Amino acid sequence: MIRRTFHLSLVLIASGLGGAYGQSPPIQNELSLKIVDDDGRTVGELLNQFKADAKNHGQYVSRVAHAANDLYKRGVISESERQQLKQSAAHSSVGK
Repeated sequence: MIRRTFHLSLVLIASGLGGAYGQSPPIQNELSLKIVDDDGRTVGELLNQFKADAKNHGQYVSRVAHAANDLYKRGVISESERQQLKQSAAHSSVGK
């Protein structure tokens, strides 16, 4: 199996879902467009799934942190992108 990561140099703001789960601070770079799995999901789509599934803020932050660490270990994202994801989740209002 060949894993490919497409790194697009576009600016995209990953939007939150709003409503009862709140929103995450925007990720304002190409990170949201990176393909992270064999199904073609992007970082932004993964975050939106975590938002939809989160029962509370702690669960959301934990899922993002675990995913960020995994993506970093697999070489999909850089250390700075890993930190950006974790900080964004921690400062979000998702699940509050």
